Amino acid sequence: MDEQTLEKMKKKAQKVNWVEVVVNRFRQGQIVIRVDFAKRILSWRDSNRWYNDFTRNIRDDQVQSIRHELLPLLAEARPPEGIACDPNLDYSWCLSLGLSEDKEPSLFSSGADNKNPDWLQFIKSIENTADQLVDPIGGH
Repeated sequence: MDEQTLEKMKKKAQKVNWVEVVVNRFRQGQIVIRVDFAKRILSWRDSNRWYNDFTRNIRDDQVQSIRHELLPLLAEARPPEGIACDPNLDYSWCLSLGLSEDKEPSLFSSGADNKNPDWLQFIKSIENTADQLVDPIGGH
């Protein structure tokens, strides 16, 4: 990524008010993680392990870390029309981004691979912030 593109992506990342991550793991349920950058809140919902559900405040440096790791995934983001996560795959992920305080996402990205280095860096920043693993049974 050249310097000019990187600067554009950084500006775009600063406009993202919230991000919601959905990770589907075949026969292991779904994890939904929502980070509200403006309110500095991270919420975690696990359909298979409800006792792992939590909501917590996050620090400014954690917000900036997640925003920074979001940059490469923003390059692939597009409007959400007609895009959905496939829960029938062994592993799939969806990323919804809100550029305003609206409930509906403005941008969307997805993948069916837990080996994508950009995805792994992004999800690791969330795991470090949450002090919780997305896929404790293998995965990545």
